[in-house]
Amino acid sequence: MLNRKPDYERDNLTNLMASIGLAFGRKPGRYPALDSGCLTELDQAQHVVLLVIDGLGYRHIRRNAQGGVFNAYLKGSLTTVFPATTATAVTTLMTGVAPQQHGLTGWYMRLSDQDNAVAVLPWRRRDGETPAGLAQELHTALPFVEGLEVDAVAILPQNLTASAYSRAYYGRSRMLGYATADQCWDQIENTIRMAQRRSFVQVYWPRLDALSHQYGVNSPEVFTHLMELDQAFYDLLQRLEGTDTCVLVTADHGFIDAPEAHHLSVHEHPDLARCLRSPLCGEPRAAYAYLNAGSEAVFDELIATRFQHCVESVASETLLQAGWFGLGNAHPELKHRIGDRVLLMKDDWIIHDRKADESGFNMIGVHGGVSADEQMVPLIAARV
Repeated sequence: MLNRKPDYERDNLTNLMASIGLAFGRKPGRYPALDSGCLTELDQAQHVVLLVIDGLGYRHIRRNAQGGVFNAYLKGSLTTVFPATTATAVTTLMTGVAPQQHGLTGWYMRLSDQDNAVAVLPWRRRDGETPAGLAQELHTALPFVEGLEVDAVAILPQNLTASAYSRAYYGRSRMLGYATADQCWDQIENTIRMAQRRSFVQVYWPRLDALSHQYGVNSPEVFTHLMELDQAFYDLLQRLEGTDTCVLVTADHGFIDAPEAHHLSVHEHPDLARCLRSPLCGEPRAAYAYLNAGSEAVFDELIATRFQHCVESVASETLLQAGWFGLGNAHPELKHRIGDRVLLMKDDWIIHDRKADESGFNMIGVHGGVSADEQMVPLIAARV
């Protein structure tokens, strides 16, 4: 099977969150903490800042930020969850559990009582409608901060502070929005310096992800922004000096670039499309196929004979049983939400389809797959 699956037993985002929980007095849970001694910066810290830079891959840092501040404080790499995408991984960072428990499986997700796929992060159906009760159906995992005896603060772009997703998964956290980079760093410093007791501050930065999608992860635009973030991290450490704060930096996923010649469009292959009873869900690098009854053999034969150069098709149940989505008991809807087949894209290929009223796929940078560039994220830690 392609490349690597997440290791939820060690060096995973779930293990990072378990370590943060232990540092704040939470009892061990389903996911073990990082190895003892791996993150000594957390020990007895008065404040913890978790800065999540959307799309910041470990291998990207190693290739493009050598000699920078990120690399100076780099502890190593973590694996993200499967699939390697924001909807699954940021939810893990906000709940402390893998998709196996929180049940969110990608950008588009099919619910058992909905004929239309749901876009998880904006919390709306693919047809643009938002049915009553949708938020309650999607939100089942508890926010990570629930039960922690600390001040909880979430700092995120202003337009995200009131979203249904943010309200659900940041829980009781005090929401602070920012419109500029300077406002973001000011909010972090002010929060720490005004804290009256131990605090946990979650910060979300989406700009690198947006640039990587638009221009490609290897573009000058992304490199320039990476250097800006590296300098901003240095400045933040200087501003927090003497506050007894552990500043952690990680990401939800990394990136690869997908050339247009390696886009597999379902609507260009009618025999493939006829096997599907609904549009693909999940991600362009890891798509969930829902098959019409009786079409399984035809679909498998098509993939094996015509698309084997770019797709590995795996029975969804196989990945579920092998622990690709996490450890322990599964969310009651998880099996339905991953379809009949998972299409793992090889090399730098993607697969997509579209409804008649949707535009074509136009992103250069992509993620969601199982390559090391997508799966490996950094663990950066500093104590100031």
